[in-house]
Amino acid sequence: MYLLTGKIVCGGCDKDYRGSSYTSKGKRFNYYKCSGNCGNRQIRKEEIEALVIEQLVKVCFSKEGVRSIVQTVKEMYRAERKQSKKDIAPVRKEISELEAKIDNWLELAGSGVKGVIDKIKEAERRKEVLEFELHRMATIDASSDLEDSMILSILNKKKSLLLSEGEEERKQAVQEFIEKVIVLYDEPNNQFDLSIKVRLFTGGGEGNRTPVRRSQYIRFYGCSPST
Repeated sequence: MYLLTGKIVCGGCDKDYRGSSYTSKGKRFNYYKCSGNCGNRQIRKEEIEALVIEQLVKVCFSKEGVRSIVQTVKEMYRAERKQSKKDIAPVRKEISELEAKIDNWLELAGSGVKGVIDKIKEAERRKEVLEFELHRMATIDASSDLEDSMILSILNKKKSLLLSEGEEERKQAVQEFIEKVIVLYDEPNNQFDLSIKVRLFTGGGEGNRTPVRRSQYIRFYGCSPST
């Protein structure tokens, strides 16, 4: 179980870092390795995952982080409610137009016109999507502003997942909060230079970048894992 799958990339060639492992003298070693050929060094799985979780707790679950997330979520929800009010009428109109088209095509299908059945199926799929979206927008429009306690309750559950013993639970939280981890080996100083981009409920488009320098696990990385 590699918690950072799909999130960790090489700072040298921008290729993905992928989970790998090998066994030596009966002991299993797990690490992340660059999938490119730039020569960037591999990094121990336990080392970097512990560091990322540590930074998540500091950035997202500190008093300042929680306050920022609560404020951001409430602002996003207000913006969503405002947009929903604008979108409800156009969606209803499109559903009505689709229903009229389906009725017409059903008549043509009864007359044996070819190719109509495919159009009906496509229109019905589109109508189903629009009806789901309409229900979602109507629910948001009818609801009041989010309470701080509701958001805090969710954040507490996310923190519990992050700090749990189960790797599936921890991976779920890490994948949700981490936008990207960039790994670059600093050869002169024999250490990794990590940049962790944390997602603060902004849809993944923005985030706080936390540069972190961490000493290399020299004993393990002193030689190639294959030797």
